[in-house]
Amino acid sequence: MLDMGKDPRAVERQERAEQEARRQSEHDEINRLNLLGLDAWADYVREGQEMGFTSRGSWSARHVADHEAMSNAGGQPFKRGKGTAAPGPLHALLARPLVKIDARTVSEWLKTETLKRPARAALAFRLLRAFLN
Repeated sequence: MLDMGKDPRAVERQERAEQEARRQSEHDEINRLNLLGLDAWADYVREGQEMGFTSRGSWSARHVADHEAMSNAGGQPFKRGKGTAAPGPLHALLARPLVKIDARTVSEWLKTETLKRPARAALAFRLLRAFLN
């Protein structure tokens, strides 16, 4: 290597840096494929609550409550009466990896949710569309 004018230490450093970059790239790809929609949704809601995404500032308490209700897992007992709360309309959809939520999946989800609770499905779809955009 020295005869060719290359410093062996520099070549070794460059190879290590390339290996580290490949390892980091693989790690990032694995994280991207395993990121659940619920995790990204929680980060999105937290960010909106803290500072918002437009010039209007942070989200109101009602807007945050709507987002949380849409992704709620359900199963909590009612505050009054008997029974437990149903899961929010977006919970089943966002429980998937984010990369598997595509137009066809959303379309199928919307058809089934619209039959059960049309007004909540419409709100959930609008919130989901803003989140995905």
